[in-house]
Parts: sequence; C-alpha cells; structure tokens
Amino acid sequence: MAKHRSFWLDGDLGWGISWQRFIARLVAHGPVHPCVPGSILQETGCDYTILGNVADDVRISMA
Repeated sequence: MAKHRSFWLDGDLGWGISWQRFIARLVAHGPVHPCVPGSILQETGCDYTILGNVADDVRISMA
C-alpha cells in the first residue's frame, strides 16, 4: 500500500466560481459514496492539501 497519496484539483473558472472547491469538500468531508469516487480516500487515512482558489472559503449568495 502507498504511504502517500495525491489528489490534485487546480481548476478555477474565475469570479469566485470553482466546481473543484465543491468536489474537494465532498471528497474530504462528505460521505464515502460511489458517485464521488475520490471520497474513498477517507478510508485510507491520508492527508489532504488543498491549494490556491480551490482552498478558498465557500460563499453562497442568492440574488
């Protein structure tokens, strides 16, 4: 078994929009589920490092 695992998300659409920010949070904090394949990393005891705009706070605004 690997000692270290990498999970890379670097997409940014600009204007504060990042679908990868949403996916990163599902992978790290959501339930382990087949619809989110990366969520299986929760079962491995690995660390997460989320960088750049993907690591920004999630802000929800309704106009």
